[in-house]
Amino acid sequence: MFTNWNWTLPNGLRLQWSAGYANLNISTGPSLSFNDTAESAASLFNFFIIYATPEQRAGESYLKARAYEAMMHWCINTHDVRVSDNIPSMNLTASHTIVKEGEIFIQSYNQTKNTTYLVSPTDPGGTYAIGGMSDDAIRVMLANTMCGNDIYRGGRTLDSGVQAIMTAISDATSGPTQPSSQTVDEKEFASYVGITTNVANGLTNSYVSPSPSVLARPTSPHFH
Repeated sequence: MFTNWNWTLPNGLRLQWSAGYANLNISTGPSLSFNDTAESAASLFNFFIIYATPEQRAGESYLKARAYEAMMHWCINTHDVRVSDNIPSMNLTASHTIVKEGEIFIQSYNQTKNTTYLVSPTDPGGTYAIGGMSDDAIRVMLANTMCGNDIYRGGRTLDSGVQAIMTAISDATSGPTQPSSQTVDEKEFASYVGITTNVANGLTNSYVSPSPSVLARPTSPHFH
């Protein structure tokens, strides 16, 4: 029924429709929503989600596409850490993305380097270097894991990140009755945020600062 349908973002990323219940493209590319922001300066990984589904309006079938940009970026989170009855708890008390450039001592290299780093008013004197080969390796890993195309034709597949997101969306929006377009939008967005936050939290667990109350980490992602 639908032929030669495609959607292209201003940065050139596009989705070409293929027959199915839904089409999904996840790609990384030049930012459209975060240029000239602190988040962009501290960016770890940004990606775009383009998602299209057939819908009905006034008895007519049409395709509706939605597009979002998400950015994972480094920040410094400060937590209140407590232990009660041998049960630890950690509550977020502040989050800052303050980007600086200059010479700092990097402990892992045991030398001073001119680099990009983060600071926080809750950690006076603390400096947290970002960038370099480790960030590049994380970007490659995330791109290989999350980016790609998927066509939903029923069933549940979890062989890749894009399939996991497609499955999460289909699970969230399926039911005995056809949900409204606004409900579909809300449930799709919740799926994107939930999965991306889980990825960011997984990366968070790999990075612990020398101060037990301060954690340099990717934030829960920003979406536009």
